[in-house]
Amino acid sequence: MTGALLFRDFKERIMSSSSSLTCNFTINSSLDIGVSFVSDDNGANYGGQITIFTPGTAGPVSTGLWDNDGNVFFTLYQSENPAINCVINSGSTPGTWDPYVEVAQQNGLICTITGPVQQPGENTFGYTLNVAQGTGVGQGAVTGQAAGSPTPQHVARMMLPAGGKEAWTLIMQGNTPVPDEISVGSPVVMAWAQFDDGTQVAGGVYKSATPTDYNVKFMWVLDADGNQYPGWPIDVSDHEDFLNNGYLFSLTPDSEEVYLLNVVEQPWVKS
Repeated sequence: MTGALLFRDFKERIMSSSSSLTCNFTINSSLDIGVSFVSDDNGANYGGQITIFTPGTAGPVSTGLWDNDGNVFFTLYQSENPAINCVINSGSTPGTWDPYVEVAQQNGLICTITGPVQQPGENTFGYTLNVAQGTGVGQGAVTGQAAGSPTPQHVARMMLPAGGKEAWTLIMQGNTPVPDEISVGSPVVMAWAQFDDGTQVAGGVYKSATPTDYNVKFMWVLDADGNQYPGWPIDVSDHEDFLNNGYLFSLTPDSEEVYLLNVVEQPWVKS
């Protein structure tokens, strides 16, 4: 039934020694939705608790994931095809217990946010997320395979700085000065992502011999030991910008194992 309640009571508690922030989410959708979590420093710091119930999982999904600046990114995805998803950034304004919840990315799902609504308890707020089917995957091309290809077995997120896609595009196009101290062929900017099986991706822009004309985008795919895969599992050789939201790829041409790398930006710090 359209608008059916899929799950509720998704609670994020970002804790300090003396206070906490609790955001309760109610998600409405007629779709079969799953959820995954990551912090913007890949979960280097832990605390608090998130629990969510959804028909897309066998039972409740729990994680204590958060980080020092309070940003937790969670992905709501269509269970039969995780490439169809939306990414939500939630946390607190730095130095305060004021919450913010923002849509960081939409890939074939449309998410609208209502709230916050003050709820009983200290620093406790409620939100409603309405999730509906969109018209396509990505607000930028998803390269490597077309939408509707086999469901990826592995999903990871590459985090760029706030405004990074545009800023890195300017570096690619030679519109941002590159320091002389950086040698040709060395990264000017770079971000990192790791999948659950240890596969890694290093992505960014390296310096060309004529950096005021152009610099070169790269997406290097490595195994768990840091060895680069031969060929180009993620081929960006013809890209002229850094605006892609994601990449579907396999490690070898004959492999049926599919990976999805989502590329998102950190939020701008609110004053």
